[in-house]
Amino acid sequence: MLRKLCTIIILVFITTAFTVPAFAAGNDIYSKATGETGNLYVTITKPDSDQDFTFKKSYILCGKTDLEGIHVKLLRYNKNSGAYESFNNTDGVSSWTIGSSGIFMKEVQLETGLNDMRVVAYKTDAEGNVSGGYQITDFAITVSNESVKDKIIDSALKAMDIFKGWF
Repeated sequence: MLRKLCTIIILVFITTAFTVPAFAAGNDIYSKATGETGNLYVTITKPDSDQDFTFKKSYILCGKTDLEGIHVKLLRYNKNSGAYESFNNTDGVSSWTIGSSGIFMKEVQLETGLNDMRVVAYKTDAEGNVSGGYQITDFAITVSNESVKDKIIDSALKAMDIFKGWF
């Protein structure tokens, strides 16, 4: 009897140990510790790598999918809170459903400096619950505090200084 009781307790412990992390991972899309997943639902086409650089604060985020009914949520990392937070695009929304075309283009306003962004894609069942897990894609977009015009002028002035020394 004692042996059966120990076996049951061990089975309950093992079952609990392996199922709790599986459920917790799905709810932790806001944690920096949660890493990227593979491309389950959406392919991000812009940025085309995990890092991008721009001089403009306005940025177009693009992606595509072959599936229907895919939901996308946009997050930005907040250094003060230490977590990702919902981030509205210029339409004033942080999540949307990709239409029948299978593509999306959303404009966002970024801050000067480093912008750690996260796109979370998922499917839902008829009741609106997430089904099939989350796809997490992280990327960083750096916005320079100098304009393109300032860069060109600075480069031209430096080139003129070099040529002044020769003549």
